[in-house]
Amino acid sequence: MSRYLLGLDAGSGSVRALLVDVESGRTAVAVRRWEHVPAAERGWGWDFDTGRNWGLLAEAVREALARAGAAPADVAGIAAASMRHSLVLVRGGEVLFAVPNRDARAAAEGSEMAAG
Repeated sequence: MSRYLLGLDAGSGSVRALLVDVESGRTAVAVRRWEHVPAAERGWGWDFDTGRNWGLLAEAVREALARAGAAPADVAGIAAASMRHSLVLVRGGEVLFAVPNRDARAAAEGSEMAAG
């Protein structure tokens, strides 16, 4: 019987996995820190390494499951939250473009749009 809920939080500086036992209320948490690297082009751009960060998320989930003594099949539901103003564009399962919330490459365009 599935008795856990899994919460995932992709934040600015880390990803967290929280496993909650719905019967007892006990929790297990695992955190993996990540860093964003400056984009190759000039400006205030930052890149989001989807492959590396997906791996860090998977590590955190596996650790939370292990701490709780749970198996993936024991998870009844998953909820996810992420950093605001981030973007990952995907087409056909392939990442086209990914930036974290600190990316400001389009600051001038955003200001122009806000001015109307």
